Amino acid sequence: SDDISKQHKNRTRRSIKDRIPHHLTDYLTYQQIFLFLNEQHNRSLSSKNFTSLFSIGKTYENRSIWTIRIGKPSARRNIIMDCGIHAREFISPSTCLYMIDKLIDEVNNRRPSILSIFNIYIIPLLNPDGYEYAQTERRMWRKNRSPNSYYYGLNPNCMGVDLNRNFGYHWMENGASTNPCSETYAGPRPDSELETQSLQKFIKKSSQRWDAYLTFHSYGQYWIYPWGFALHMPDDYIELKRKAQIGSEALKRVNGTSYKIGSAANLLYESAGGSDDWAKGVGQIKYVYTVELRPSDDMNDAHAHFAFMLPSTFIEPVGQETYVGVKEFLRSLITSRRQKSSSKNIYES
Repeated sequence: SDDISKQHKNRTRRSIKDRIPHHLTDYLTYQQIFLFLNEQHNRSLSSKNFTSLFSIGKTYENRSIWTIRIGKPSARRNIIMDCGIHAREFISPSTCLYMIDKLIDEVNNRRPSILSIFNIYIIPLLNPDGYEYAQTERRMWRKNRSPNSYYYGLNPNCMGVDLNRNFGYHWMENGASTNPCSETYAGPRPDSELETQSLQKFIKKSSQRWDAYLTFHSYGQYWIYPWGFALHMPDDYIELKRKAQIGSEALKRVNGTSYKIGSAANLLYESAGGSDDWAKGVGQIKYVYTVELRPSDDMNDAHAHFAFMLPSTFIEPVGQETYVGVKEFLRSLITSRRQKSSSKNIYES
């Protein structure tokens, strides 16, 4: 019987190793994410025009920044979400993939849904170079991988720019560094990075206003609205807060996960150059949020010690609760004042 249990152990070990990585159980590589997006796109092709898959730009290492649109032909309003702007926050891209999977289930379904109203554009990996580097070389890498000529080759920390300090709205005013070797290096100038430019170009190219922009990070369990660059609030912060409460309350009902709500500078710290501040300040999007996923940063929380290293067993529960919260948030926008102009989905018009 010892032999049998040994055989069994070997077999399960082998089957785990040979198992094809799955978006619910594994943090996928860049290549696997692309294959996943292709699969999802094909899955909805039977229902024609419900999805489009395209790249909004290339990175320094020449990777495509893939984007998927999901929405029914009747959809006239647009939502944009991105994940993975910081390389080490693996739970972020996995949450975008979870939502893509569920939204495609929904768009293939004949029943009316939020996708009859919104085209949802999701960029599951905004910083693919950094992500690949974090997966293969240095797990705690945060920045992208663009070289800084002056330091290049001297110190591996001196590569890359913190994309979430690079956006040109109140750039470098707070919480960012001019030192290329810092984790929060804001870049040689505002909007210097290809990833930053790709997102900005895509948001600006829209022939109509976007209803909302959500960017997913980890960690801390925060649902945050602007501003990050300073402690004062946007004029419409009460409305932003109300909608965040709707989303986070729905999220909490799934697994009991509590989120704190507030402005970035007040709840966390002042930091300028974030994609969220830019989306509201320059992109003129009304509902803008950074969602800091699990774990909590409260040291009394049993999972806080995982920080950026959240085990892949959390992929499903985090995806599940986030999807429910985001969907409820989007539902609350349907009844909000519609945008003045409206047109077909922006990628194909």
